[in-house]
Amino acid sequence: MKSFNLSFFIVLIISFFAIDSANAQIYTPSGAIQGTSGNNNIGLSQTSPQSKLSIFGAGDPRFSAYISTNTSGNGVAGLVSELPAITGGADWNRSIMARITSGRGYAVGLDARSYNTAPGAGRSYGLYATAGNATSNYNYGVFSRLLGSNSGTAILGWDAINNPGWNHSTNGSWAGYFVGNVGVDGKVGVNTVNPLSQVSINGDGDTRYGAYVTSNTAGNGVAGLVSELPKITGGADWNRSIIAKIEAGTGYAVGVNTSSYTDVASNQGRSYGLHATAGNATSNYNYGVFSRLRGANAGTAILGWDEINKPTWDHSTNGSWAGYFVGNVGVDGKVGVNTVNPLSQVSINGDGDTRYGAYVTSNTAGNGVAGLVSELPKITGGADWNRSIIAKIEAGTGYAVGVNTSSYTDVASNQGRSYGLHATAGNATSNYNYGVFSRLRGANAGTAILGWDEINKPAWDHSTNGSWAGYFVGDVGVDGKVAIGTNQMPTTLNGYNLSNYKLYVCGGILADELLIPSVSWCDYVFEDTYDLTPLEDVKEHIATKGYLHKTPSAEEVESEGMKIGEITVNQQEKIEEIFLHLIEMNDQLQELKAENASLKTQLEQIRNK
Repeated sequence: MKSFNLSFFIVLIISFFAIDSANAQIYTPSGAIQGTSGNNNIGLSQTSPQSKLSIFGAGDPRFSAYISTNTSGNGVAGLVSELPAITGGADWNRSIMARITSGRGYAVGLDARSYNTAPGAGRSYGLYATAGNATSNYNYGVFSRLLGSNSGTAILGWDAINNPGWNHSTNGSWAGYFVGNVGVDGKVGVNTVNPLSQVSINGDGDTRYGAYVTSNTAGNGVAGLVSELPKITGGADWNRSIIAKIEAGTGYAVGVNTSSYTDVASNQGRSYGLHATAGNATSNYNYGVFSRLRGANAGTAILGWDEINKPTWDHSTNGSWAGYFVGNVGVDGKVGVNTVNPLSQVSINGDGDTRYGAYVTSNTAGNGVAGLVSELPKITGGADWNRSIIAKIEAGTGYAVGVNTSSYTDVASNQGRSYGLHATAGNATSNYNYGVFSRLRGANAGTAILGWDEINKPAWDHSTNGSWAGYFVGDVGVDGKVAIGTNQMPTTLNGYNLSNYKLYVCGGILADELLIPSVSWCDYVFEDTYDLTPLEDVKEHIATKGYLHKTPSAEEVESEGMKIGEITVNQQEKIEEIFLHLIEMNDQLQELKAENASLKTQLEQIRNK
């Protein structure tokens, strides 16, 4: 065989050849070229052609034509097919057409390989296609379509290195199906022809977005993006269905920005900025939302901002918080603060009890510790009641207690101070400051303030026997003044100073017994040295001044009052003086009786003579 220019014979074969395989001749416009192949095949630069046409290689009896090249270097091609520029027409123009009718076996329209069983250098492209400068948006490097009624894929990419066990099933019909990883150095548009994001699905997106996903499906259960992982079977590392990561810098860094918002208010539908569900993992380790604050700067792990009612918030958390809420917070369940097992609706620093709406304690020791502190700003006006704490319960058939305070320990101790209730008031309108304000309302008897000394009165029957502002079961001590029947404590009476007196009763005193201790009693009257006023002097004093000597006058009593202790001693003194006068008069009477009896005896003797 002669050696020929490869390009020349490719054109000849495609355009002019008519092969007579019986005589193994090649006919050209200039005449026949004969050579003997011995098997009715034609070989170009090949003396033992196995294909009907073998160029630079023996080929294979299964191949109608086989083309190779014995040229090495750059720009080498086994087959080049070129057509002139297309000038018009709606029909398809093909430089090469490869067609096969699919049957029961593996039908391949074009089998392109660039493969070596041994790894080497260089670049390998199974199919290298270039297109461009036709009508804009109608340039295709590779155009592949799936026809017919059976499932499959127009373009299939299979990474057999990392996925050698693929079962060759696409499980449906696809324009593109890839078994293995897919790398794109550019933008990807799914259901859009103008992707602005690196990946744009069902919309153009934005050049600022790495990926943009939306859905053009209306109805229920629609999702823009769904990411699912198989069930986790083990391992201590974190498994994430989606990872959103951004490094904080000088601007506003947002790991995940979720929005379920419309500018036009509507009373239809439901809107959740973030909807998270967790459960059935290890007990106590299920988190609907897990958020943590890291680093050295203050902030909050979870921030809730009610911008409707708090539009002017300055975006500062004023410290570090696990949760920080600007606006009201509603909880339809239980809240545990510093406890993982809240039994009350709100449990702070302890589990509490299912019977309690809220339970608060403190795990801090020392001075100034408080379980609960409630503070209101200074009241500037208004006639309504302002309360730092409201405790309210509707009385029923059981024991209803508005506030139950206890400062008690079962083991008696002589240390510390214990106050069941410690209340302080002051510096409001004068006479309207109340340390404790308690009132009894309704129709049934009781007491506004009850004090029970259970130590000394353990058997009290809990009955007040009437209605009282204050009722005390046990002794009552007052280190100060007491006014009864009035809210005024007089300091003077007709000019007399009453500031040293502790009890003022307006309306009278009824007492079974009155004891005045430490009184200098008047036994001195019976002493021999006592100067008893003669009755003549008493008579003269009464006649002259109009009242008993050594006793206050009516004017003095009216102007200065009467001291019970002093007047009682004074009256007793007068009584004892009276007794002394009576005793003296009785002695005189007895003397007169004796004299009278003696005179009677003498008179009888004279008569009898």
